[in-house]
Amino acid sequence: MATSVRKFQQDILNGIDLSRLLNEAYAISIKIKDKEMEKWCHCEISGYDNVDNVPEYRKISVRFVVDGTFRKNIPAEIPTDYDFLGYHKVTNSIFSLIKFTQQTEHQAVSFEFDNKINRDLCKLYNCPLDYTFKQQAAISQLSGIEDKVKEKIINWGMHLKPETLEEVSKNVKTNSQTINNYNISGNVNNSQIQQGNNNSKQKRSSIKDLIGNLFGSLFGHLFK
Repeated sequence: MATSVRKFQQDILNGIDLSRLLNEAYAISIKIKDKEMEKWCHCEISGYDNVDNVPEYRKISVRFVVDGTFRKNIPAEIPTDYDFLGYHKVTNSIFSLIKFTQQTEHQAVSFEFDNKINRDLCKLYNCPLDYTFKQQAAISQLSGIEDKVKEKIINWGMHLKPETLEEVSKNVKTNSQTINNYNISGNVNNSQIQQGNNNSKQKRSSIKDLIGNLFGSLFGHLFK
């Protein structure tokens, strides 16, 4: 077991790719019963199922734009009390982000709203219902998320002591008299990046509540 920590730390020093480091960190965190690290690794591997649990480093600033009939990427002014339209919480797994950023033809990423939210935004802005609202961000912001994930793994991994796993191994052997099998299992499902104004105060408030409730259903849409 102690060798696993030393190998993990050596992999860090050797600059092994982030995907492998994350999987190693996940396995070790389970072995040493570091519940906080285990939960974080799991979320990064499988994606965040709740935007409220998304770490701050996954909150990226975006341009709020709309595709019209004859023009695309038209900047849309964000109304008062709708500040959340100016940022996006990236819930996708780190693996899907890595896969996308490695495709060098991509310069930017956009996140489209589902049909229900898009219709409500069209009503809010008094524009045709076939207009498409979306959020845009530079691809470098996804790379920034990868950097933060790797930084956390390095900080955690390099402070591990091989003796920690040695102690766990002793405890497992001690308990083996009553426990015949010691199994660790779990399901990991990688999420994918999906391809994709003058109103009454009362109307704006109701639409705001609806959009706020459904905001977590945003899906990423990729473009060059």
